[in-house]
Amino acid sequence: MPHLSGVFEQFPNLDKVSSLNLSAWLHIQVDKHNLANILGNRIIYPQTVALTKSDLEIDLAILREALKQRPALVYEPQTNKIYIPELFLQRFPPLTRLAGVIIEAINPKGVIQIYLKDKTQVKLLGSLISPPNVSKLVKDKGKIKIVVMGVEGTLSPNTLSISRIVAPQIKMKIENTSYSVPGGELGVVIDLRVKS
Repeated sequence: MPHLSGVFEQFPNLDKVSSLNLSAWLHIQVDKHNLANILGNRIIYPQTVALTKSDLEIDLAILREALKQRPALVYEPQTNKIYIPELFLQRFPPLTRLAGVIIEAINPKGVIQIYLKDKTQVKLLGSLISPPNVSKLVKDKGKIKIVVMGVEGTLSPNTLSISRIVAPQIKMKIENTSYSVPGGELGVVIDLRVKS
């Protein structure tokens, strides 16, 4: 009988994820016992695909907690690069939501390039800008000023903003700091969340 592989198979310590941590990511109410059962099913049957919106939300919560345990699966801090496995994108589309889930889970800082990786190639998808001084930026401000390729705007503090800009080089400014980053299919992600 052929073996079906799945995303969750790549996380050997999935049994260490707590229901309490999962419920913190959810916008729906699911009791602890049911969450533990769903997690157990994902461990036994990692190839299972969510059939409902609420099942998908639970799977994305499991993915966040799994990536917190094993960030090296997608993130190389030495090179400031995130590599999204194509299997993840096939399992958890759309790209914008998956990228947001990965960023929320691993909380990288600085300027990071984001790539899609399959068995044979790597494709640049865009960039993440996560200023190291976000708490200083958002202090006493309702909005944060940004300028993207000459167009001025604002972003709210404590947000993760994704702008699909496919230009090969994007010049931008967040408050007083200038950046020049590549865009792509994903574009530019700006992480203004204040993390504790």
